[in-house]
Amino acid sequence: MMPIALLLGMPRAATTFLYHHFDSHPDIYVPYRRKTNFFSLHYNRYSPDWFFDHFSKVESAQVVVDTETIGFVDKTIDVIGNIDKVLDKQAKFILCVREPGEWLYSLYSQVMTFDKKRNDI
Repeated sequence: MMPIALLLGMPRAATTFLYHHFDSHPDIYVPYRRKTNFFSLHYNRYSPDWFFDHFSKVESAQVVVDTETIGFVDKTIDVIGNIDKVLDKQAKFILCVREPGEWLYSLYSQVMTFDKKRNDI
């Protein structure tokens, strides 16, 4: 199995920055979609083959990095259990966290921006 690292953590905690940073590194492969959300949203919809198909162009020396943030805020999803069923024990994890007060303000600002855009339509 290819070496895999999952970028887990809070939304609004630099996961997009890290995705783009990893994308520019020649030894790291990231999927064309920033997040597959396989282990949270799509686990019960698709097979593990769907997840691995996102990495079909990986070169043998590259480490695959995928991002999963939904499970951090939705406790009804057993993301860790789903990961344990699909990935081997060699998988690595990068946990992104942020100071709670700053995170809440950032999330609030983002939601208000979405709400304003929706009301402008």
